[in-house]
Amino acid sequence: MKPFRVGLCQLEAHDLEDAETALQEILQALDEAGEAGAQLVGIPECSYPAYYLRDSDPYARPGVRPFEEVSALLAAKARKHGYWLAAGIARPFGDGKLANSALIFDPNGECRGHYDKSFLWHFDSNWFERGTSFPVWETEFANFGVLICADGRQPEVARSLVLNGAEVILDLTAWCPRALTQRRFRTRNANT
Repeated sequence: MKPFRVGLCQLEAHDLEDAETALQEILQALDEAGEAGAQLVGIPECSYPAYYLRDSDPYARPGVRPFEEVSALLAAKARKHGYWLAAGIARPFGDGKLANSALIFDPNGECRGHYDKSFLWHFDSNWFERGTSFPVWETEFANFGVLICADGRQPEVARSLVLNGAEVILDLTAWCPRALTQRRFRTRNANT
């Protein structure tokens, strides 16, 4: 593992009706991460369209952009700034089901895969299907994996990522209180 710069975007958790506001804040934070020289960037779980979905097809609601369009916008930011991006998003996957996912984009903007939250917390299971795999992505600076929020309560999730080769684990979490979201972006140098 080599030293590298991590960008952690702290975003306000918006209601589903404010999906467009959430998207614009995500895109701005991703630009800030790029301008700060981040090489690996994370945005919180279900930053888009919202964490609290209230129904099984949020992408059918007025004011919510299609998943494919949002994915393309995220890919464009990763490509523009040349960083790896782990983006917390509600991901459709057949038969009207959703996963609480992290989409992984490489510095060329290619979607290299996803991680789906495996330990569903409280009302997560009302909308999301449980993930069952623990992928790791190889970069020029470190191999990284992702877990999402309550996954951190289960040591087996982190253990599985490490056994699969992760040297760094990002925990994408929707910390909702306003006091925690006042600073929009932070970077940190990760050193071995």
